Amino acid sequence: KTGTATARADYGAGYKENGLNNASFVGMFPASKPKYLIGVMIAEPNPSMARMGGAVAAPVMKDMGDFLVNYDLRSAEPLPQ
Repeated sequence: KTGTATARADYGAGYKENGLNNASFVGMFPASKPKYLIGVMIAEPNPSMARMGGAVAAPVMKDMGDFLVNYDLRSAEPLPQ
């Protein structure tokens, strides 16, 4: 699930007026029998680049997922059935 939210003001209530946001992505895998849940939140990504959760945070989650799958495949323990 992706998310994009306006960044909170540093002091007090309200939101930043400079248009900065926070991008997030939460996913679980493998889809058929979830074993891992990963949540990624990028605070105030560079506004000159992609700022949405799917464009900023999802690739980080993918890299983390790839690492975990490769770690599982190399471990001495068989994957759970």
